[in-house]
Amino acid sequence: VDTVARIALPLERGGKRTARTKEASALVDAAQDDMLSAHRDMREAVFGAYYDLKAAEERRDILQAIARGYAEGMKMANLQRHAGALSDGDLAKQNVEASRAGADAMQAVTQWHAAQLALAGLIGAEAQAGQLATSGDWPVSDISKDAAADLIALRRPDVLAAQARVEAARRALDGAHALRHPDVTVGVQYERADGDLGVGNSVGVGVSIPLPVRNRYNGEVDAAGVALVQAEAEARKAVAMATADIVIARQALDEATQRRLQFDDEQLTAARKANDIAEFAYKNGATSLIELLDARRSLRAIELGAVDARSDQANALARLKAAETTGDDQ
Repeated sequence: VDTVARIALPLERGGKRTARTKEASALVDAAQDDMLSAHRDMREAVFGAYYDLKAAEERRDILQAIARGYAEGMKMANLQRHAGALSDGDLAKQNVEASRAGADAMQAVTQWHAAQLALAGLIGAEAQAGQLATSGDWPVSDISKDAAADLIALRRPDVLAAQARVEAARRALDGAHALRHPDVTVGVQYERADGDLGVGNSVGVGVSIPLPVRNRYNGEVDAAGVALVQAEAEARKAVAMATADIVIARQALDEATQRRLQFDDEQLTAARKANDIAEFAYKNGATSLIELLDARRSLRAIELGAVDARSDQANALARLKAAETTGDDQ
């Protein structure tokens, strides 16, 4: 019986190994940039949930204060009714407003708890959701807009990931072209034969080269070429979307900032002054209950609108920071 031991070593030609290594490296870069982009999205979501909780806290405080004010007002109204200074109709109107204020306060508490749960779910603190609370004032816009949006977009992690995939597709195309270069296999062989069964022990070397007859790997090359075209299109789309995201976020922040300033500098002051005048006039019999209730409703609407304006500005600021986050900021 012959005993044969052989060692064969394939030698790749055409740069197959280099193309395969560079493709894998580019895909690793794309995965890392995807992770940074996911971190960016998560931070934006957490900031948004935090500002929603802060807005829910302020709405809760405003509506609970209004409900307490109506409850105290009802006590005074009942005393006035017994003294004959208030009609049954006016008492009923105040009772309706007090009931509505109480219902609004309860709804605000429910929304506050929902905001706590939303934030807790994002930060993994579901068990401590009831203890979550915000601190400090609302943020102010401090982002410089000197840098061009398209230049910032080129350094965003999602754009970098798309560009890395283009590089990977380009290297895959190089690897497909390299398939047209047949690999060479070299080998060393030792053969041992006992007795008269063979020619004796022998050592040999061999070289094999496959002949790619009627196969130029056109299918693989065409598929890799199409994948490269698709990757380039996705990269251009990523740049366009990132640029638009930054431009829209900047515009949204400008609009939200102007809206907040209008509430803080104009509407809140005017509504509070009008409410104080109505309260004073009603106590001195110079105005009707209807006008007083209208002033109170107007003030409540303006105060809640101011909370919404502050929340909108804070969320717009968070969106802009996320939109302008580059790989260097991670």
